[in-house]
Amino acid sequence: MFDYDGTLTPIVKDPLAALPSERLIRTIKALAEDHRNNIWIISGRDQEFLQEQLGHIPELGFSAEHGSFLRHPGKKEWENLAEQFDMGWQKPVMECFQRYTEKTQGMLFML
Repeated sequence: MFDYDGTLTPIVKDPLAALPSERLIRTIKALAEDHRNNIWIISGRDQEFLQEQLGHIPELGFSAEHGSFLRHPGKKEWENLAEQFDMGWQKPVMECFQRYTEKTQGMLFML
């Protein structure tokens, strides 16, 4: 697993300027073509950006938007994991936060 920003590409002021070098692309492609390797690119970036930059290497797996979307090696479709999450826990947690906010002088909880 390789993180995109700060590992494969440098941290830069303009995130759109963090593009993979030709050398990086050749190296990742060579690693991914070896069937003994299972190469995944993980990132907070969206699937469109990752697809545009490295999607032409079919052997790569991708984890986009901090794990919310996956594209498995050899596949073209993205899997939306966020659709599968049970978010029912949020309401009781928010109620708990609100109770403590109301009991804590000078604190304001906002969502």
